Amino acid sequence: MTTATQAPSGNCYLSYSDIENLRLSTQHSTDGGATWSGAVGSPDGTGSRDGIGPQPLVLPNGAVVVPLYDGGRLVAVRSTDGGASFSPAITIARSSFARSMTLRSAPLPSAEIGADGTITLVWPDCGARTSCNENDLVFSKSVDGLSWTPPAVIPLGLGNHVLPGIAVDSSRPGRLALAYYTDSGRKLNVGFVSSRDGGATWTRPVRLSPEAMPLKRIAQSGGAMVGDYISTSFANGRAVSIFTLAQSPLHGLLRQATYASSIAVP
Repeated sequence: MTTATQAPSGNCYLSYSDIENLRLSTQHSTDGGATWSGAVGSPDGTGSRDGIGPQPLVLPNGAVVVPLYDGGRLVAVRSTDGGASFSPAITIARSSFARSMTLRSAPLPSAEIGADGTITLVWPDCGARTSCNENDLVFSKSVDGLSWTPPAVIPLGLGNHVLPGIAVDSSRPGRLALAYYTDSGRKLNVGFVSSRDGGATWTRPVRLSPEAMPLKRIAQSGGAMVGDYISTSFANGRAVSIFTLAQSPLHGLLRQATYASSIAVP
């Protein structure tokens, strides 16, 4: 039996931007993915205002929290009945995003949950920059999906920082790892930082890409399109970041590939 105080075993959740119906939709499975429910939205139509980047997370008590970007703000919806229904949107923070003139990017958030039930949410925001012309990466945390800490800037230095991929180490509370892209206007780098105190302090940024990649190396579709493909996870105590880079085109053909970097984190 599934209750609000007991996390259901074998439940899977899939959240996505339902473009046809202009809403956030979530489906759930109670048999490990063999069969799935119909799509469920929230009663206020969350996701109808350019909703992107939803990521379902399950709290220790079984509640499902889905944070996402929705039309100028970061929000979350919750379910306490295994995904059968969801709450109206809960505002996490207002969002200001500086769109690049050269790189196709969006205010996509990245979220993960630790073994202690703490959710860490990271997204790009330009509110702390003069004229809001470039983005920092900021983060907020919650233990219930209802109350969230004020956004805090992650110290990454100069540049337009976008497309984050956050990881939370389930074996060591407070241990975080973050990979991200930095857009300089004509070139793109992949950076990495980590924290061992839940984001109170961060390591100095290190570059994972072997060189600054010229944007002309990647596909052009509404700007240079690296593909939004970036993620970080902990495996055997190391942070593994996945990202996309490209070499110079050969005989007119693009040479873009996905890479992995395994990093020892203090």
